[in-house]
Amino acid sequence: MLERDEAPAGGEPEEKAPDETAQRAKPRRVVLCTGRFWSFVAGLLLFAALVVLIAQNAEKVTVEWLAWEIDAPLVVVILVTALAVSVLQALVGLALRRRRRRLAERGLRRESELEQEVQRS
Repeated sequence: MLERDEAPAGGEPEEKAPDETAQRAKPRRVVLCTGRFWSFVAGLLLFAALVVLIAQNAEKVTVEWLAWEIDAPLVVVILVTALAVSVLQALVGLALRRRRRRLAERGLRRESELEQEVQRS
């Protein structure tokens, strides 16, 4: 249904479409195919697994490394180790991507230099 505005000076009233905000106010359906939904579900599952891990591995262990000796709950040792591995993996991946990008830039520069030499001759 179209709404009518007041008539401009010396003319017919203009008709306009219903306001877009009124259309947006309709309740949204929950779509199960979105990445946000599945990310939420995966986060809940990981949280549940972490709670089970903590409950089952609460006993104290002694970790000896070089000259250090640390008493800590097993779950802390597991989580610190997982965090350290994740950080190392990210750093190595970053270094490899930078190296690959640098090599690609060198290859492009060399290729353009060769093209310029061919055009000169």
